[in-house]
Amino acid sequence: MAVLTTELQDKWKEAFKLGSENGSLSSDRLWLVLRSLGLNMDQEETKKFEQTVSKEGKVSEADFLSAMKDRLSNSYDAQLSKAFQKCCRDENQVLYVEELGKIMKQIGMDLTKEELQQMIDVADTEGKGGIDLSTFKKRLISNE
Repeated sequence: MAVLTTELQDKWKEAFKLGSENGSLSSDRLWLVLRSLGLNMDQEETKKFEQTVSKEGKVSEADFLSAMKDRLSNSYDAQLSKAFQKCCRDENQVLYVEELGKIMKQIGMDLTKEELQQMIDVADTEGKGGIDLSTFKKRLISNE
């Protein structure tokens, strides 16, 4: 599961510091830093990444960290959507206890039926008896 931890932020900061010159990253160094973090982007993907965070061809530490947080969040959001769609069998796109349990296991959380039901009870403000995708994402992300 993609969770922004202090250790992960420290890893990003350290990689930035090792690759930076005068407190910023150039295109070539950005590519190396991203690869050192396990993001095997090609030059084109790196260029797109840089364009979203670069000012005058340089990337500051603050902009780099912000972009990495956004990337992590987008990845987690996509992972949750994929898991939801894979497990949801309801035509109304609502998850019930059994389906919710499968998703939670996929993202590394093994919960009891009582815990799963409690999640549904708290999140189900419309009385559907289950959780829709937007509520599912909100609840999981807000609990991180």
